[in-house]
Amino acid sequence: MQARGNGTLVLLDDRLWFRLYVPEREVEIPLASVVRAETVSSHLGKWVGKPLLRVVFRAAGGAEDSVAWRV
Repeated sequence: MQARGNGTLVLLDDRLWFRLYVPEREVEIPLASVVRAETVSSHLGKWVGKPLLRVVFRAAGGAEDSVAWRV
């Protein structure tokens, strides 16, 4: 599922945590699940004209997934 909007992104000792303001939603990614982090110009077919931080991680079941933020 793709969500867009403003929120807070925090790097903690053991996880990456994001809280979307509207609608209220949280994403937590354990750092042990992170495969790589990179800067990209688009994500999931959307181009925003600014660099994005994309984090690729192993989701439940072992499949790779990714999330990206403009920071």
